[in-house]
Amino acid sequence: MPRGLVQAWRTKVVATYYQRYAAMIRALEPEHLILGIRYKGVPELALFTALSPSFDVNSLNDYTRSGHFKPVYATLYKATGKPLMITEFAFSGFPSPGQPSALRVAVGSQAKRGLGYHTYVRQAARAPFMVGMHWFMWSDYAQAAPTGGYPHPPDVNVGLVTADEAAVYKELGHWITRTNAEVEAIHRGSRVASPSEPGP
Repeated sequence: MPRGLVQAWRTKVVATYYQRYAAMIRALEPEHLILGIRYKGVPELALFTALSPSFDVNSLNDYTRSGHFKPVYATLYKATGKPLMITEFAFSGFPSPGQPSALRVAVGSQAKRGLGYHTYVRQAARAPFMVGMHWFMWSDYAQAAPTGGYPHPPDVNVGLVTADEAAVYKELGHWITRTNAEVEAIHRGSRVASPSEPGP
């Protein structure tokens, strides 16, 4: 079967599944928002537009080491008219060299993690179609933790606190506090962001 037909068939099957799923949720919980399926990275546009009518918000997990808000997010919004939420993003800042970042978001220090947060969240706040950003995650994975079914070992320095919660990444926390205090005012004057601020 030609690849185009396979993709079209897959899109139709997935869209039908989510239409039925969303209809069931709306029948049971009509007052609740359906926040989408948390795409892994930037999705294929045909699939994204086919599924979008089932959701109130389109959600995706996207990791970018540069800390820049991607112009394609505006394209996704224009294609659907639905607001967008980034449901996972993070930067790793290992205390010693040679520790790989499974998420490929190592920036080298806690200060650069904070700068990445500051840059990315401010740029997102300037986009009128953005309704939220969610940092992944609260605490680091334990170094010896099993992969839990993931295809790669987890990053050990991706949280706001250490795995045992004994230490807080204060420099990162400073940047987060500063940034979050600015977000509401930035979003009120929102426009589509361009990557003009330096990334980490």
